[in-house]
Amino acid sequence: MQLRPLTEIKMAVDVRSTPSPSRGITFSIDPGEVVGFIGPNGAGKTTTLKILSGLLMPTSGSARVGNFIPGQRKKGFLKSIGAVMGKRSQLWWELDAYNAVHLVATAYGVPESRFRKRFDMMVSLLGVSHLADQPVRNLSLGERMKFELAASLIHGPSVLFLDEPTLGLDLVSQRNLRQFIVDCNREFGTTVLLTSHYLADVETVCPRTLIIREGLLTYDGYLQDLRHISARKRVCIAGRQDVQEFGRLGLEWVSGRSEWQGTVDPDSLGHLFRIAGELGDVNLTVEDPPLEDVIALIYQGGEVSGGVFH
Repeated sequence: MQLRPLTEIKMAVDVRSTPSPSRGITFSIDPGEVVGFIGPNGAGKTTTLKILSGLLMPTSGSARVGNFIPGQRKKGFLKSIGAVMGKRSQLWWELDAYNAVHLVATAYGVPESRFRKRFDMMVSLLGVSHLADQPVRNLSLGERMKFELAASLIHGPSVLFLDEPTLGLDLVSQRNLRQFIVDCNREFGTTVLLTSHYLADVETVCPRTLIIREGLLTYDGYLQDLRHISARKRVCIAGRQDVQEFGRLGLEWVSGRSEWQGTVDPDSLGHLFRIAGELGDVNLTVEDPPLEDVIALIYQGGEVSGGVFH
């Protein structure tokens, strides 16, 4: 009998507080993938991660991580996953960082020689080797989050769930944690499912992104592709303030830049081209909208269908 790879994740459940047989999310993640999981507050991201890590049982549907049903919380399953959940700590604050991570490793039955090797490697990658003898309570948030990641990976899990791992960190710490996630995936083939409200986390770390809204999966693909499939385009027109037709089409005059700016749909774009052609003395630039704008529209109810975002 051929077993499924341990890191494969499959999920088909309703993650809303009020289940509905006609709604829910379905997705599958292959071994070694790094996937972003984003959506507005209350969409079901953290609930999904809790179901996949065995902390919650789905009220409808099913979830599977490799050969395990997470809610059964079998020992083999628990040893196969690691998790960092926002500001919730798994480290004993009265211990120094080394012994706090060592305590987690002991709970997982990690041999001493393997612990030392993995610990030294991870704290070196994270740049916190010099802080290993410091009490956890004395570490800054960014420093503690690095040791939280080390503790989550110390037993060599094949799947890592990250819920807002860079929340509250400064820019340098955010960048270092993102690079560490990339390095761990490259070095160990760790499968990663990451939620974040920082778009830079997902853009930097995750080749593939899932977008969820109100318990529904609304997009599954490359994040950057959303720029190009948006039906609306960003327009800048410089040269003439007196053309009020531009304003009627939804553009706004920005006096500091002496140009009209805004986003328009394809029909309005064609009309703008005709007006600009007739005037002849304006400079019209058309670009894909900022990724943040497209994501925000999806959060607000937009859909991706037929390869085009509406």
